[in-house]
Amino acid sequence: MGKYVEEPVPTVLSGRTGESPFTYVPTFATAFKRNPKATLLSASGIHTYGNEEGFSLASVPMSIGFQRLNRYFGTAGAQLNENNFYGPLDLYFRGMVGERILPAVAIGTTALTVDRTLGGYTQPKDERGERVYSPLVLGAAARVGVEGQAIASGLTPGGMGYFQKRKQLLEGEVPIRKGRFWPLGNTPFKGGKIEYYRPSWYRRLQGGAMFTSDTYGSPMEKALFYNDFSPLRPLDPYRFERKHYQDRPYPITGEYFSGPFGAAVPVLNATVGRILKPQKIMHPAELARGLSDYQKVGQSGAYLPTFDESSYSAPLTPYNTDESVREIYPDLTFAAAPAIRKRAKTA
Repeated sequence: MGKYVEEPVPTVLSGRTGESPFTYVPTFATAFKRNPKATLLSASGIHTYGNEEGFSLASVPMSIGFQRLNRYFGTAGAQLNENNFYGPLDLYFRGMVGERILPAVAIGTTALTVDRTLGGYTQPKDERGERVYSPLVLGAAARVGVEGQAIASGLTPGGMGYFQKRKQLLEGEVPIRKGRFWPLGNTPFKGGKIEYYRPSWYRRLQGGAMFTSDTYGSPMEKALFYNDFSPLRPLDPYRFERKHYQDRPYPITGEYFSGPFGAAVPVLNATVGRILKPQKIMHPAELARGLSDYQKVGQSGAYLPTFDESSYSAPLTPYNTDESVREIYPDLTFAAAPAIRKRAKTA
């Protein structure tokens, strides 16, 4: 994407013979013999920039890869100066994530939180008595987008008319096709076979399905507790698990970081995340009963055999209702539940 620019001052890696510039790039073995520590730091991407003694052919792939990624930020005037960082990893984590992606996500999330909160308090509640947190300003802009998309569809030969497209976006569902928007395949750009239908982008935006009592609650609650950069999240990292302990019975708690920060997310969860939010076991009794049905295979394998109602003999905790048994064993027939419960009482 850019021309090679020779440094005006020769270094140990560059020289000049007559009018023909050239560059020496030592192999990893050559650089390792000269300075093992500097070579390993350079090849790993920890300290590559300004580390001439450790630079080798092994340093090239990571350096070039992150430099190309950095140039994409330059298309928006946000390219980072690599001289301010120690290496590609520092450029990615501290520069791209810390100085570019994180501020943009935080500012955008904050603005959308305010917009959805205003929208939730300026329109009536739904049939369940909950607020519908549709964005106020963004929703108005989206409404203009619906009209524009409907007009474009009406002007395009062979497609849906204006009123058809408008009704689909405002009230209906859109088909999701296999391989859609994938330019490298042999299917049309709009996709191939229809896989399923779902509400249009406008309906999903206006619905605010993630901001109900079944999920995050309100946009303000999510902004304060559930984002990676939420100010109150370190004080109560298990808030979501505790809030949905009964209606979302996951076996373990979630991780602290969720993104969107690319490769930084698993790295952060494996290091800082284990300190901020160690994963814990939830519903241990139910989990133990569920795992007791599995048969061990080899050193670490397991399988769930076909359930035999007549010969079932695994230990069960006594229960008083048929429904409670079927909550743990949903595959049981209604007729089998009393028999299992009876055996559980006598166990």
